[in-house]
Amino acid sequence: MVVEELREQPAIEAVAFVRPQGRCSGCSKRVLAPLPESLGANAKIGPRIQARMVEQKAEGLSLGQIQREAARLGVRVSRGGIQQLLHRSAEVLRPLHEQMRLHIRGASHLWMDETPHRVGASNGWLWMARTKTVVGFVHALSRSKDLVHSMLGTRFEGVIHSDLYGAYFTVEGARHAVCWAHTIRTAREITERTQLDEARELYDGLRRLYARSVRSQQRPATSARNARAIGQDIRTLGRDERLRVHPDIERLQGRLRRRVRELTYFITDPAAEGTNNFSERTLRPHAMSRARCGPARSERGAQTYAVNLSAVQTMAACRSSFETLLLEARACFFRGQQLSNAIQRFAPVH
Repeated sequence: MVVEELREQPAIEAVAFVRPQGRCSGCSKRVLAPLPESLGANAKIGPRIQARMVEQKAEGLSLGQIQREAARLGVRVSRGGIQQLLHRSAEVLRPLHEQMRLHIRGASHLWMDETPHRVGASNGWLWMARTKTVVGFVHALSRSKDLVHSMLGTRFEGVIHSDLYGAYFTVEGARHAVCWAHTIRTAREITERTQLDEARELYDGLRRLYARSVRSQQRPATSARNARAIGQDIRTLGRDERLRVHPDIERLQGRLRRRVRELTYFITDPAAEGTNNFSERTLRPHAMSRARCGPARSERGAQTYAVNLSAVQTMAACRSSFETLLLEARACFFRGQQLSNAIQRFAPVH
């Protein structure tokens, strides 16, 4: 019997740049031929492997894991060298980060969320605002509404998908589609914790209402009428005094009464969603990175991480090459030019 095994080896291509050198005939100063613009003045590692290292960090790998992956390719680099590489990448990508911010401010539908990202022993948060094609991250030591306003401006005319955090509701002009999953999850947790029949009734009622809402969104001809009927049922569930036998149930009922319009908004908007799962999937690589790497060591490191993560995830959402973007950004940076219209070229649709 012959057993065959297929082993696919990744193709590795090493590109060496030969730099002729000589001396000036007038002053005898040593002259070295320049490198390609995208490499910079004194590169030790080529831009393609640099781009891959930035992507690996955005995918949740630690500096040690990136170092070991580079060693398998025959590239020797220290962890400190990798961090400096990440800083330089963020520096050349900052113009793109600003373009993302302006694009997000003009979007018709946004998904927003925030998650812990400590700096040393200090609390910090990684804020995210994204469209279908552009993903913007900002790191801040604050979780206040001021950070939301700095991301969206003083007024935002689009739809914000969120998890019911109060800071998002302070944005003027915005419409809101809040997350049913968070509301249903809260009801389930109350049911499991209290084992009350009233909590179970509230939980089951919310699940049925969400299922009706999803079906109604798929029927545009009757969606407005169904949204009004479902909204009335939510109010009834929130006002049902029979269920008000526990403080947690009472708080959840109060949320239902206050957020009827936000819970039913997605029914009449085909581009909206009834949950904030899109945001949570976007934040998953960061959650993996946080578990592996722990907190950032400095505020500069946290800001660098946010800029690089924005660029990598945006290129992935656009199905475009991050390597191509980084090469272009580096060439513009070393020529002293602006990286212009990158978002319009890579992500023209809001």
